[in-house]
Amino acid sequence: MKTQTIKMMLAAGWIALAAPASEAEHSAYLKEQTERSLQEALANESVSLLAARLPESSASEQLSSLRVRLNDLLTAGFLSEVGTLTVSDADSDSVIAQSDSGAYLEVDEDASVFRFRIGAATARAEASATRLDLDELEMLGRRVLVGPLADYVPLSEADGLVFLGSQYLIEDEANIETNETTERVVGHIALFGREVDGIFVVGPGSKLALWFTGAGNLMGFDVNWPRYDRLASMQTTLSIDDVWTRFAQYAEQEVPRPDETGDASIATRRFECGYVDLGARKRRGASIQAGCFAHVDGFSEDGAVRIAHAEVMPIGETVERDPNWPATKAMRGEVSDPCPDDSPGCDGPPGSPSGPAPFFVTTMTHMEGGWADAQPGRASLFAKHAAQLRLGAKLAMLHDATLTVESEIPFSSAQIIYGDDVMAELYDRYGHGVGTHCDIGPRINAGTGTDYTALMESAVGLTGGPSLFDIGFESTLTSTFLSAFAGLHLANFPDALVDLYVEDFLLAYGFSLTPAAGGGPGASLGLTERGVLDLVAEWRVRKVLVDELVGAENNLGCSGGGGLSDWVQAAELADFAYVDGIVGYHFLSTLPGARPPGWTNPAIFTGLYHEPAPVLLEDRVHPVFLDDALDLQEDLGGDVLMSPGSIGRLESFDGTMGDLTLADVAAALAALEDAVAAQNPTKVGKATFYLPAAIFTVANEPVLAEFFDEVQTRFVEPGRASWASQREVYDAVVAWEDFKKRAATAP
Repeated sequence: MKTQTIKMMLAAGWIALAAPASEAEHSAYLKEQTERSLQEALANESVSLLAARLPESSASEQLSSLRVRLNDLLTAGFLSEVGTLTVSDADSDSVIAQSDSGAYLEVDEDASVFRFRIGAATARAEASATRLDLDELEMLGRRVLVGPLADYVPLSEADGLVFLGSQYLIEDEANIETNETTERVVGHIALFGREVDGIFVVGPGSKLALWFTGAGNLMGFDVNWPRYDRLASMQTTLSIDDVWTRFAQYAEQEVPRPDETGDASIATRRFECGYVDLGARKRRGASIQAGCFAHVDGFSEDGAVRIAHAEVMPIGETVERDPNWPATKAMRGEVSDPCPDDSPGCDGPPGSPSGPAPFFVTTMTHMEGGWADAQPGRASLFAKHAAQLRLGAKLAMLHDATLTVESEIPFSSAQIIYGDDVMAELYDRYGHGVGTHCDIGPRINAGTGTDYTALMESAVGLTGGPSLFDIGFESTLTSTFLSAFAGLHLANFPDALVDLYVEDFLLAYGFSLTPAAGGGPGASLGLTERGVLDLVAEWRVRKVLVDELVGAENNLGCSGGGGLSDWVQAAELADFAYVDGIVGYHFLSTLPGARPPGWTNPAIFTGLYHEPAPVLLEDRVHPVFLDDALDLQEDLGGDVLMSPGSIGRLESFDGTMGDLTLADVAAALAALEDAVAAQNPTKVGKATFYLPAAIFTVANEPVLAEFFDEVQTRFVEPGRASWASQREVYDAVVAWEDFKKRAATAP
């Protein structure tokens, strides 16, 4: 009789094997974890943070100890054959030993992680026609764990060893003449986990897998079992509704809530909340905190493709810093570094010394200062603008493009009023850039040529107010600014914004909401001093609002702000590192001899105010550092980056301000060709397209997708340019300038 063996799972090597989902059985404990977690997560319980203790033994020492223990297991009858294990490989990651019989032992550099398998031939010789049930497997596993492996799987008084279920390593033999199949069980796998103070540890850490042959002999084990120390710090956990909100905001892929209707083919099958241990390589340098694991699977709409993914989310009201857990970094407003200096294969900042300076394609979307998003009864307007941004963010992300959205007072305030932090979502979830928009009146004249820092320090002393740099707002306010600002905004804001503006911002300087006749503390200042104070306050109040939304460390730049005053010094005092969106208004502060012919104040006010600047494309595509705004020429050692690069508004490239068309895209790509050609290869280059929020509509999706794809195909993939946010351009310029300084001083 001819037979053919169809191996459902290869046994050779025994490394990183896992049975398919259909060959797994969950224990009652694991099923209960999902049921309880879906109902209450950790029920707002406060839990102690944990820390994984460093192993006392090195990897080599642990391997030597385990070789002795394996001989003990062989003598005691737990193992049928091992052979002499000889070290075959050792590096910074692990130590590996193998025997002539095919047995295999590996110890990770973190010696609390190790794995062992007997030879494949030995395992097949002990295959069985029947499977051991869950109770038998749990009994076999506990017998080993509390016996010969007890020293390697330590349990404190607060710990509990819990059985999670089984998996099976199956080979099927099929008779090709009769179509009869016979199942052979090559391996039974008993899975165990851990509780700490009654709280389940989710994730790959604190997990054990005991492998048994068909005859019930031990054939291997996988151990990831650190020792934990309980920390003094406590963490209060979220309610289940807030947990789902966090998944919706921060998960990389959708995690359907089981009690919501939707696509039944994709569902959350397992949901486990507890302490999160991400494993030996990822728990370093971080405390073990509370979180939930969601396991999602199903099929595509046509049923042809199996889909599965897992998401893990921190669920503490206060999220602890964890450099290896992206969601925690997003929630804390930390910037991820995809290529740190010491990573293999990383060549440093974009445009490394081996080639020309990089060129970046950027965008600007401005949430304008004249909008009414924060006014009473205008919630629908805010919702419309938020929906436009979300649509644009998703579309750009799907086509590998990067947007930058910069917010003015109305849109920033509305996000606080309505509790919808769209800006943080754009940054954290979609990876786009964020910043501030500064619609500051260009006619404010605060004294061109004045040293603003010295003047402000003197003014603060005159008013008797707090030290300039001792409070969060590095400016003070005169009554002129206060009366106008309070009259326009404060009367319409709810308590949350009154707290932000009044208690933290206004009253900190001793100003009343209704300045007395004569002007209050600022009345004793001269016109120039009052002008400077008002100007810096204009910049600073806009920054503080966006800081509230995305974190001050992620909000380094402002778009706009040009005017008669020294906008460079004002931006620096307001704590901005760069200014983009450079237009005709920015020439108002410059000396007459530093302007292009014909760019007089009247000409700028009547027609050139929004024209891209600098005028020459070969100047405009290069960001430069400035000390002041007396000219727009590079100042060595300047503190504020002027980051221009504008080449046009996307829907107006065909000469009209009508609908977005493919003609606009074709003309925009031609303009980008010119910008790339204008770059000096020794300087970082940049081109910026203005994309208004209103452009992000369903009707425009096909044309926007064409634009993003064409930039990718023509410029990014050939290596001619890269997508970047305005902030990423700033970082790249700083890195490039640093390289040039180091190269100039190198021996």
